Amino acid sequence: MDNKNKKIMWEFFKRLVLGIGFLLLVFMIAIFVFIFCWSPFGSSPSKETMKAYEARTEYFYDGKFHTKDPFVLNTEVIGEPSEDSAEKVAKDGEIPVKKIVSFPNTKNGEWDVTWFGHSTVMLQIDGKKIFIDPVLSEYSSPVQFGIGKRMSELPMAKEEIPYVDVVLLSHDHYDHLDYETIIAIDANVGAYVVPLGVEQHLIRWGVAENKIHTFAWWESNEVVGLSFTAIPGRHFSGRLPWTLYQSLWCGFVIKTESQQIYYTGDTGYGDMFQEVYDKFGKMDLMIVENGQYNKAWSQCHMMPEEAVQAALDVKADVVLPVHWATFVLAKHKWSEPAERITKEAQKKGVKIITPIIGQTVNKNDIAQYMTPWWNLTHDRDVKQDTFISNTVKEELEEEKVEQLDNNEMNISKISVTVDSQKFVATLEQNQATTELVTMLKKGPKTIKLKDYSGFEKVGSLGVSLTTSNSQVSTIPGDIVLYNGNQLVLFSGTNTWSYTKIAHIENLTGWQEALGNGDVTVTLSLE
Repeated sequence: MDNKNKKIMWEFFKRLVLGIGFLLLVFMIAIFVFIFCWSPFGSSPSKETMKAYEARTEYFYDGKFHTKDPFVLNTEVIGEPSEDSAEKVAKDGEIPVKKIVSFPNTKNGEWDVTWFGHSTVMLQIDGKKIFIDPVLSEYSSPVQFGIGKRMSELPMAKEEIPYVDVVLLSHDHYDHLDYETIIAIDANVGAYVVPLGVEQHLIRWGVAENKIHTFAWWESNEVVGLSFTAIPGRHFSGRLPWTLYQSLWCGFVIKTESQQIYYTGDTGYGDMFQEVYDKFGKMDLMIVENGQYNKAWSQCHMMPEEAVQAALDVKADVVLPVHWATFVLAKHKWSEPAERITKEAQKKGVKIITPIIGQTVNKNDIAQYMTPWWNLTHDRDVKQDTFISNTVKEELEEEKVEQLDNNEMNISKISVTVDSQKFVATLEQNQATTELVTMLKKGPKTIKLKDYSGFEKVGSLGVSLTTSNSQVSTIPGDIVLYNGNQLVLFSGTNTWSYTKIAHIENLTGWQEALGNGDVTVTLSLE
């Protein structure tokens, strides 16, 4: 190559490098402008504000908040790491949702709780509405695309949220503090109860400072006539990598003259639960984090078994598990948190409520909200508040089954065959048994039943029958329906909202036939 060509090549190379450098500079400036201007990222405290934090709590120093005890965000895993489940994202329609039209009025001395999915809860206590960690967007991220997509429907749009007395925020992570939700509901919010530092985000988003009440750990204050106390947690904060630990993370105890409710927020297990009991006594309701855990995150998220122990520590009358079935942040199967916590709770005698998303549970009516709905895929019938198996819904729409009266057919018994052993069951007289007999007239029905800790076995009939939603005290040998298409065979006792179908006449060999695992049963006319 002669000198002339070398010079041309050199000039081309220099221009290429300068061009790439210019594009990189423009790109970096664009990123900087985006980060600085994009409101969902929130805001950081000033140096003056940080000095105020230092004066207010011993856990703020070196420009950030600290946990009470030594804390490691990502621990070294001992033994097998958490497995990456192929079912961590629910299938379409697998998580049933009841659309919320309105919230009931709550009397003094009572509480109502409505779960929106993940940690978003509408708590009503003594006539006041407290909206906990409201996230009503499709994504739990600073942008509404990409990662963090919601896997369950919203029970109510953010634009439909009525006036709430208090929005309570536990920390500033995107799955607990959502910019779009705050913007949408702020006009209908009376006050905000937040940990120190979270107010910086709200102020940037236009929330009036006189509506915001900040808390350091163990600080108490009265807001809208209710007492709030911030409880320490083992977690962290931050909406950008360089803003970690610039705001506090808290649980809260909400206290009235006659009731105490504890929301844990995100936290690892620690001695603060025993401290809560020592300071306040037993809790009427505990809303506990349960989900999106990993063995490597053992210090900042509880395993389900630890959540049960936390409930025992505070001697909670009733426990509502949250932080699951909405956003995928960990590797476990989407329903595993519910499966594990209910199993452990049954062993330890802890009362767990597991409403579907959108259902409201009242303090005096918890029995019907303790069922393992996550075992089956359902499609919601809004009018009847029941669930119809997706695989047979189209068949039911095409075919109208003729209803026959049991008395006219003189059918009062059915056969229940378990592992080739036949048992006779006496039918109840109700609409469900009429429809069941009609179905069995076409032939026997074989059903796979999943075992739940040897207490009950649950499976899908595949056809929706009419339920009365009445409270039934079950005894061993009862065959009952729940929500139209879930057949339950009881080996233990409880009182839930069921429609009773039949009762096994002679229980000899019944328990042995059912065994301790999953079973297949066949129903047929006697």
